Amino acid sequence: MPKNRVIFVPNKVGMAELRSWEGPIGRNMDRRIRTLEYRGRTTAGKDTGALVESISSTRERDVKGNLESKVGTNPKKGGRRGYSLINHEGSIAHRITPRRPGGTLRFVVAGKVVFARSVWHPGTRGTHFLTRWLREVVK
Repeated sequence: MPKNRVIFVPNKVGMAELRSWEGPIGRNMDRRIRTLEYRGRTTAGKDTGALVESISSTRERDVKGNLESKVGTNPKKGGRRGYSLINHEGSIAHRITPRRPGGTLRFVVAGKVVFARSVWHPGTRGTHFLTRWLREVVK
């Protein structure tokens, strides 16, 4: 056993600083969360930009005082509710009908306006714009 040993015993103030958002643990966690946000924004659907704009994070503490952060989308910021989930996870094939009974759908195909009572949507593949980067951020 070495003769000269240094034992670090943090007091309550030292532990509080170590486990705060301003301490080394919090800064490291914050850097990782910002990386996840950035990666999510680069791979999310960009049709209108609303989804990319809605990706955000929060810095909190749980009930025991541990650091906690959440990364996700804010439906109020990004437009329609559920849009981000469909973009992230994908959707199965489904029928699209007008909102009003007896109404028609109007859309443009190859430059021509088309009306229909219903259409069949083939479904979409999910982009997994947040979960695909978790392993990189957590390691």
